Amino acid sequence: MSFVCGCGSSFVDSTGLNVHCSMNQGHRQTVISGKRYLSAPAGRVTKRACMHVAGTGFVPIESALRGRVIHYFLKNETTIDEIDDFIRYVSDDLTTVLNDVTKHGIIKFNVVLHTTYIHQVMGEMRDVSFKTRNKTVDSGTVYAAVFDGITEKLVYEQQEMETRGSGWSLLFIDGLLLRVTKITPFSGDSYVELPQCIKQKFAVINVRNADQQCFKWAILCKYNKNKKNKDQWNAGYIDLEKSTNIRFDGLTLTFLHH
Repeated sequence: MSFVCGCGSSFVDSTGLNVHCSMNQGHRQTVISGKRYLSAPAGRVTKRACMHVAGTGFVPIESALRGRVIHYFLKNETTIDEIDDFIRYVSDDLTTVLNDVTKHGIIKFNVVLHTTYIHQVMGEMRDVSFKTRNKTVDSGTVYAAVFDGITEKLVYEQQEMETRGSGWSLLFIDGLLLRVTKITPFSGDSYVELPQCIKQKFAVINVRNADQQCFKWAILCKYNKNKKNKDQWNAGYIDLEKSTNIRFDGLTLTFLHH
């Protein structure tokens, strides 16, 4: 077990941590232990990594998949230890980050609330994390209702924890981990050669088109009655588009270059 101050300093026992906090006004203790309770898996960004973050507000601490997944952490440097009050307190900072990342498109995000619990009888401390489900948002999202849903889910997880873990009560809210995933929508493209392992199975018809509308030709291929050379695009596909009842006018089929 590691005893850690909110400033990131680590100690081998609670005595050293208590002395440190008493000598530094505003510093708050937490705990990082082998025994952890999570409402759901917290992912690869650990509480230890979060608590060593320096800076105020939501600080980016890790990105993955070429920047498609970004983690931010806001350390609780206040004395607020009620979940609904804390989410209200961070809502402006949270809105600022989400508005920034949605400038370029749709995202999914969720939060993980890191807390420290204490057992009222034994005096043991335990790190506990509560997690929300992914929420899809864009630049037009009004966040008030979204944050209400986050608060409701985290408070529910807290009540579940305290009901199952008799004698445990919330001591500190350590901070909030924000996980953002950028969504890249599918769009039309041109012909792409199949991998040899798929081609050898003779189970896929890959229409060899020269334009940027391969999705359209792949759909219409089903209605091509020619038994041979279905993969060769020709004027017959234009006739199929006219003769079927399938409408493509509501779709953006042109490939978008990023």
